[in-house]
Amino acid sequence: MASELDLEELPFEAKEPRYLMLAREIVREIRSGAYPVGALLPAESELSARFGVSRFTVREAIRKLTEAGLLSRHQGVGTRVEAAESQARYVQYIGSIEDFWQYVADTRLHVLKRTKTRTPLANVDLPDLGEDWPTIEGYRYRKTLANRICWTRIFINPFYSDIVPEIGSGTDPIYVMIEKRYKEKITEVQQQISAVILSPEIAKHVKAKPGTTGLQTLRRYIGSNNRVLEVTISIHPSDRFRYDQKIRLEYVRGPAAAGATG
Repeated sequence: MASELDLEELPFEAKEPRYLMLAREIVREIRSGAYPVGALLPAESELSARFGVSRFTVREAIRKLTEAGLLSRHQGVGTRVEAAESQARYVQYIGSIEDFWQYVADTRLHVLKRTKTRTPLANVDLPDLGEDWPTIEGYRYRKTLANRICWTRIFINPFYSDIVPEIGSGTDPIYVMIEKRYKEKITEVQQQISAVILSPEIAKHVKAKPGTTGLQTLRRYIGSNNRVLEVTISIHPSDRFRYDQKIRLEYVRGPAAAGATG
């Protein structure tokens, strides 16, 4: 059975509500072999009765362990045990531009090198401004250098090159540094997400296996007059990152519906 020290490595808060206490008990049973990898957990109702907690508490415990990579939920099948050890994974919720700032606040950038890239060689459709774009390459990590989240390459509009030496030394996102220094406001962020295969070089920097799958995000930060201020490419090993996005549908009542009476 796992020790308390092992259990502390799970990404849970220090003060534990009931669902976290239940999550830890489920982890103990997984690691003891009661629920081996590949097995299905009992139904929510059974877990609720067994541990004397509400169905809501059970769902929250399962959600937490799913985020940790220990469980997976399958409609019509149940909750399956995927691993006995926690897998580090960064989950980002995107609802506004400010959420990109939270990502930077939660992580740190370790700069590997600073270079310049000619526009035709960037392969990210950089505007040709007649100058090479300052380029920063490195990786993002949480808490320690060993906890690496992604490899990243950042292209900075040459007009804002004065901030390049400061990149990696603070917690402000680069677009915020541009706003503060040059009073240029971000008006739009364009994002593309695609699946990629990790090259040996990138796999080395993020401590992953070459040839495995990754998640690539390409972002263009747009300012006034449609000026491209910054372009970033980030590649995450697929088991370390997830995007959560909430989309709300709003129904607008037409004139006929607005005037109708029941």
